[in-house]
Amino acid sequence: MEDHSITQDGVRTGLERDGRATVVAEAADVPTACRMADQARPDVALIDLRLRPHPDERTGQGVSLISHLRQRRPEVRVLMLSQAGPVLPAELAAHLIGELHRHARPLTSRERDVLRCPANGYDNQEIAMQLHIAVRTVNRHLENIRDKLGRTRRCDLIRIAHLTPWNS
Repeated sequence: MEDHSITQDGVRTGLERDGRATVVAEAADVPTACRMADQARPDVALIDLRLRPHPDERTGQGVSLISHLRQRRPEVRVLMLSQAGPVLPAELAAHLIGELHRHARPLTSRERDVLRCPANGYDNQEIAMQLHIAVRTVNRHLENIRDKLGRTRRCDLIRIAHLTPWNS
């Protein structure tokens, strides 16, 4: 979330070149950034502290976007950029995002098996029958998956399963 197009282009290019992060949304002002964060549900947000509060205003408060994320999307990790000091090089931002993902707890193979099932339209009872486990075990696996992925809604888990390369 950056209101200077040159910086925004540079950060996007650096992140895409590195390959460890995918840019899912961009915004140049706080209202748009809040809307995009709610729609795209990013894992990490790069936020300019001087992000404009509104497209017609010259100065801004990236802090209000951070507050919005803390209230509505507490699972989103925030990296702050500032024009007041050195701009965070895109390569460093990509490295930091990669490190955040590296420290995330990975899903076990059984959790991935369970996660594939809702993505294929199965309810918990059907998952239990498909994987030959108890419904209570399915519930426990789904709780662990939600905890590890920082998501609470089943539709988020389904979206993640559809977007993940191991979902075959």
